[in-house]
Amino acid sequence: MHPRTIHIQDLPINEIYIDLNDEFRIEIIRQAKRKLKGTSNLAKYLRTKTHNIHEWKKGISKWKGKKSRRFLPLNKILKMSKLLDNREELERNIIAIRGPGNGRVIKTRFPWKEDERIIRIVSHIIGDGYGAEFRTGGLPYYRNTSIVLREQFKKDLKFFGDVPTNLNIDMLQFPKVISYILKHLYRIKFDTYNSRVPRVLYNLPENFAGEFLKAFFDDEGSVDSSRVRVTSFNSNLINDIKDLIKIKFPEVYNNTTEIRRTKTILNNKLFQGYYFSVLSGGLQEYQNKINFNHPNKKLRLEHSLFCSKNGFKTRGKNITRGNILQILKEKPQTAYELALKLNITREAISYSINKLKEESLVQEHSKGKYDSIIWSLK
Repeated sequence: MHPRTIHIQDLPINEIYIDLNDEFRIEIIRQAKRKLKGTSNLAKYLRTKTHNIHEWKKGISKWKGKKSRRFLPLNKILKMSKLLDNREELERNIIAIRGPGNGRVIKTRFPWKEDERIIRIVSHIIGDGYGAEFRTGGLPYYRNTSIVLREQFKKDLKFFGDVPTNLNIDMLQFPKVISYILKHLYRIKFDTYNSRVPRVLYNLPENFAGEFLKAFFDDEGSVDSSRVRVTSFNSNLINDIKDLIKIKFPEVYNNTTEIRRTKTILNNKLFQGYYFSVLSGGLQEYQNKINFNHPNKKLRLEHSLFCSKNGFKTRGKNITRGNILQILKEKPQTAYELALKLNITREAISYSINKLKEESLVQEHSKGKYDSIIWSLK
């Protein structure tokens, strides 16, 4: 299956409003009135009021003394376009879309070509986001402490055009209409316990599946010295993730564990979770075909593979804390940099450096590249 070309009629037409080029808007209404012999007949055909048709033709909306461009309901305009058989011309003249009410405006051009950006957006909303429901409060968002991932998400939103966003600490908010569109195109839900991997993804090219998995592992994955683990509270979703790996990346799947249960306490409540791991034998193929965008997780994976290839020690028993202190005398270092210099895993370094911290010998000096902690002598 090839990536889709997404046309205006493929969107949830009852939840979309469009802004048209002025000349085309006036002309399509004029032609439709002529074909049906009057405004009243056109209003009956569209099941709307004649007043609405007059207002659509003007293209101006007034609210509390302020003027703005009037957006037209997509379902009505498509019906008018079908009457005149000019859908391609209609699509060429769309300049912006928004959702119902006073939804935020997205300047855009149609058609859209399905690519990795929209796939990553879907995965991130499933992983660490919120997809607003129709006619409910609150904007949809993607939330992650990683600046790199938030910037990537914001960049990916350009798939839809010029998308307005708000950043609230680590929460990137975007227009509700995008959530409506994604749910409709991919036949999915975004709530924690009902989200699933879109079925269409199983038939799209391998790189699409890889980007979906990468985004999900960026949000819900973790890396240690010998494995990559992914966790979810949604048992169906974690099974979908593993099935997708099985179909698209069998060499990775052949090195995965069974799905196991885990328990997590959040806000003094106990939650049931599910996880599986990609073991050391599948990490190289995981890096080649999936990998991470999250900078810290990407570095940890590189270090795990480096340790595996070079036979690095997995424990720090033979590494004295004095070695760490000696290196930090030269200059501050991240745990990753210390691990490379001392030929041990990051976990072993973390254990030793935390002991040094308890003894007030080292401190978290500052944040380094990708928000990594830099350690220095105290």
